[in-house]
Amino acid sequence: MKAPSLRRRVTWLSIAVMAVLLVALAAVTAGLMSQRLDQDLRERLDARAELASTVPMNSDLDDLADRFTDDTIRATISRDGESVAGVQEPPFGPGGPGFEPSLDADEVARLTRTVELDDGTTISLRGNPFDNHRVIAGLVFVEFVVSGVLIAAVALTFRLVARRALAPLDEMAAAARRIAAGERRLRLRPSRVDTDLGGLATSFDTMVDSLDGAVHRAERSEATMRQFLADASHELRNPAAAIGATAERLIHGHHDQAEREALALDVVRESHRLGRLVDDLLDVARLEGPVDREREPIDMVALLAEEVRRGDRAASRVGATVRLAATPTVAVPPVTGDRAALARTVTNLLDNAVHHAPAGSAVEVGLRVDGPRVIVAISNDGPGVPVEDRERIFDRFVRLDEARARDEGGSGLGLSISRAIARSHGGDVRCVDPVSGHGATFELFLPFVNAGTGEGREDDHSSDAGHGA
Repeated sequence: MKAPSLRRRVTWLSIAVMAVLLVALAAVTAGLMSQRLDQDLRERLDARAELASTVPMNSDLDDLADRFTDDTIRATISRDGESVAGVQEPPFGPGGPGFEPSLDADEVARLTRTVELDDGTTISLRGNPFDNHRVIAGLVFVEFVVSGVLIAAVALTFRLVARRALAPLDEMAAAARRIAAGERRLRLRPSRVDTDLGGLATSFDTMVDSLDGAVHRAERSEATMRQFLADASHELRNPAAAIGATAERLIHGHHDQAEREALALDVVRESHRLGRLVDDLLDVARLEGPVDREREPIDMVALLAEEVRRGDRAASRVGATVRLAATPTVAVPPVTGDRAALARTVTNLLDNAVHHAPAGSAVEVGLRVDGPRVIVAISNDGPGVPVEDRERIFDRFVRLDEARARDEGGSGLGLSISRAIARSHGGDVRCVDPVSGHGATFELFLPFVNAGTGEGREDDHSSDAGHGA
């Protein structure tokens, strides 16, 4: 069964309240009027009884009876127990002439006045309340007719007022249907927000904005995932195709031992490249979801010293060096986080710097304290990063030198992974202006007190980092 609408319920409630009030008013009015008419009848009986006590002895009895009789009072004159003038039958007994239902004995006594004259004549005056009853009945009838008209008018008025007052709800329902049909930009935008319905409309707009934002985020996430899958498929296709082609040459070709060893090395090299790419893709997938890391206090000075030693050994193979610049003279508070993940971040940044460093140059690693955070700066003397590319390089699979990066096995995911790890620790990674004016400088920001789960970064650089991967 369909529930009645709010407008109909308000209308019926107003009708019920109005009807109860009008019935109560009619009952009170009828009661007061009945009391007033009854009191008036008794006062008239008293006045006529007093007048009857002063009539002369020789008065004509019929004229006397007519003088004291009207529509509501009946006079009976009797001598020696017999009626001699006026109403011959008791007016209030059963079947009394000209009267309607009979009254009980108490009512008869209350409405009867008896006057005995000196000559033995008795004048009985009896009131007739039924005319009063007819007046009350007529009044009640008029009140009910007027009440019916008032109730109809009030119902119509309340319906119109309710329709006007609840019109914003109809607009809200229509807007919800249109939004559900695809008009996501539609908003109510009430002219007044200080009313109940205005506040409701404002809350409705806020809810729709939130839902619209969630839809946009879902669409962006879906688009990002599709692009990620397309890029990953493309990246995986190259080493897989290279391995397949080299293996076919080994199987079907006629090669001497040196050529076979060279082809086998190519297969191993592409296999390692494929393995690194798969590992990086797995890391990206893990960082996309909720990260549950083991947190511990980390001495960044010790971690950097260890990573610099490792990076220097790797850099020596390409004729470069990695060195740690002077550390702060004051004690550096520990950073709370996942040591292995932060070491991976520093490793990626060092490998990237060494990869682009000219032979015979040095990659410098610096550490400084800036308020509530520690900043690790890694610089080289390489070709540098154009200003317009300093955010784009943190996107997945972005390589500024495509041919060189692919030849040397780069996946294009290192910087993206580094920034994701830093942000999961409440920090960030940025490419900044190089101090020396040439080369490239990357800075890793980490708060001393961990900001949580990657959603709460340092306020003073979160706005700058909002363009990243």
